[in-house]
Order: sequence, then C-alpha cells, then structure tokens
Amino acid sequence: MIAADGERGRRKWSLWRAALYGLIVAAIAFTTSNLADGGKHLAVWIHAPAQEAIPYFAGQMLVALAPALFVLVAFLRNRFVKASN
Repeated sequence: MIAADGERGRRKWSLWRAALYGLIVAAIAFTTSNLADGGKHLAVWIHAPAQEAIPYFAGQMLVALAPALFVLVAFLRNRFVKASN
C-alpha cells in the first residue's frame, strides 16, 4: 500500500495470521517430508538407532515450532517497526 506522500504505509502484522501461515508451512513441510521417503521414517519413532533418530526428531521439532517462529517474527516486527496511521 502506497500512501499519498509516496512512502509505503506500514501496518502491524496480525499474530493470528502469522500463526496460521506457520501452520500452513508446517503442514506442507511435514507432508512433503513423509511423501518423499514413502513414510518409512514413521517407524523411526520406535525402532531406529540413535544416528538416524536424532536428526529426524530435530527436523520434526522444527516443523512443530514453525508457527511459534512466525509469531515471534511478527511480534518483533510489530515491536520495532513504527506503524503509520
């Protein structure tokens, strides 16, 4: 949105919308990761050695934390970017 004086108008980002976008990204990442390996890593939860399980669990945690990361970015942007009326 461009204001009358030529500057871009800045509005605060919605934290709910950021969480929704994070959920969408997490769902897409989770789905594509499970489709890419044919679902074989779902068995890692129980029967895998530690060398395979640790990176897999770290990736799943990053997917789970995506909504929180999006909300954090939106919060920090709202906190430090001055909003115009």
